[in-house]
Amino acid sequence: FEPGRAILTEKGKAKLDGTAEWLKGYKTGEVMIAGIAAPATNATFAQTLTQKQSDAVRDYLVSSAVHRTGWWWWNTRPVRALGCGNQAPSQPESESLPASRVEVILFLAEKS
Repeated sequence: FEPGRAILTEKGKAKLDGTAEWLKGYKTGEVMIAGIAAPATNATFAQTLTQKQSDAVRDYLVSSAVHRTGWWWWNTRPVRALGCGNQAPSQPESESLPASRVEVILFLAEKS
């Protein structure tokens, strides 16, 4: 994103193009986009910014048809956007991640 804004850069769009291709490999599941701001960011601003950033990512991915799971208009899956503000994740990260980021999460049902 452009710093402090919800406008995707060309580099960001290129990265999302790769994510869209990966998501298209899964025809089931739900997609959640979570925007997270650095802890030092003003809480009100962080909430608004992360929601707008996650909305921008969702809109871009939907324009790439990641929500489509078949030929018909009703063959779709949910793609939701969530602005987390500057709230720390409830579970500590197992790897070093940027403080400000947008995560694309694919939830798949467990096979029985």
